[in-house]
Amino acid sequence: VQMATALPGVDRVTNDGPLIGGVDAEGDAVLRTRFGGFIDSRTRATPGAVAWAVGSLRAGLSVSIAERVDTAGNERPGHFTVTVDDSTGLPDAGLLAAAGAAIEAVRPVGSTYSVRGPLVLRTDAQLIVHGPAGGGPVQAAVIAFLAAMPTGAGLARSRLVQVAHDADPTVASVLEVTINGKAADLQVPVHGLIRPGTVGVILQ
Repeated sequence: VQMATALPGVDRVTNDGPLIGGVDAEGDAVLRTRFGGFIDSRTRATPGAVAWAVGSLRAGLSVSIAERVDTAGNERPGHFTVTVDDSTGLPDAGLLAAAGAAIEAVRPVGSTYSVRGPLVLRTDAQLIVHGPAGGGPVQAAVIAFLAAMPTGAGLARSRLVQVAHDADPTVASVLEVTINGKAADLQVPVHGLIRPGTVGVILQ
């Protein structure tokens, strides 16, 4: 309701609806990590320099780099593929073009590159837990955890056990965890992006 710059004859403004499209303010830990990336990028022509150049385009970007492969995952010497996501799973063409321009400024001489959005992997999870009066907090925490995973990160069953205990102190034990119906960790390609599918919590 306040104006950043005064205008003659205008004292205040009224917003008919809430602001949309923003991101949370950057925390100290994120700032320190980003500044470290900036220092590392001064050497140029390194994966760190490429990741920093793309990640600096906008707050909240997730960047992963696959060396010596094309966008289909086929071996291609001298080529690298950069996967960019803005947390939507569907980055727009403008963002991908800007990422390409940023890479061009730091890429190694003689190399080629591709820029792509992530491959979204809808992931189901089921936990059998003992102890809580209700599974709501655990289910919500698991969904939030899956929704925040970065590009290229795999999913370990032990991480879901930790999420369950952190979400509800009354959880005595997690008896079983399955991911996509299997009692095994989920490995994803470097351009893969896990997002929550169906998450179930069974109480015993």
